[in-house]
Amino acid sequence: TILTRNAMLREEIETLQCQKAIFEGIYSRLYKKLEQQKRTMNASIEQSTQAYEQRVEALARISAMNERRSKDIAQFNIEFRELERIYNHETKLKAFMLIKLEERTEIE
Repeated sequence: TILTRNAMLREEIETLQCQKAIFEGIYSRLYKKLEQQKRTMNASIEQSTQAYEQRVEALARISAMNERRSKDIAQFNIEFRELERIYNHETKLKAFMLIKLEERTEIE
């Protein structure tokens, strides 16, 4: 019966070794899958970080462009008012000169 017990224990050891091999195979596959998931996740994090940085840069460029546009519009308005003032002055001066010319022509 010691022999029987030893035989049973050997059989149980063999069964446990087979189960261990199966579990190690499963563990190995799951570990590889986990490592792949980690690589995928790190790649996604890197990609989203780059996208965020590009977004920040784009927003900064947009802000700079808006600021430049505002300055350009303000400068345009200043120049336009100055040209309008010069035009009005020239128009009044021309009208004045025409009146004076007519007066001088009438006198002669």
